[in-house]
Amino acid sequence: ITITAPIAGIVVDRETTPGESGEDAGKKIMTIVNGSSVQVAANIYEKDLKQVRLGQPVRVKVNGLPDRTFTGRISTVGAVVEGETRVVPVKAELQNPNGLL
Repeated sequence: ITITAPIAGIVVDRETTPGESGEDAGKKIMTIVNGSSVQVAANIYEKDLKQVRLGQPVRVKVNGLPDRTFTGRISTVGAVVEGETRVVPVKAELQNPNGLL
């Protein structure tokens, strides 16, 4: 049978083997990732939080690609300050041209 994926992307994990019986209707068969964008997480100190807002543009550098800068926008700003560290988790969605990240 042909199974059509609900999204375009790359198969990153296969839970079945060719010829395996399909008796379990709820069984996961593959994991497909659309890597056109990725999410990154950071911790912002409470004192710096006033400089961060939802939708704000960001530029990110990664150690593995030191000559590249990736752009995106802040997608989530945490609502709780972590106890002793006094940081707030922040997430940003980055564009991932050519699937480099």
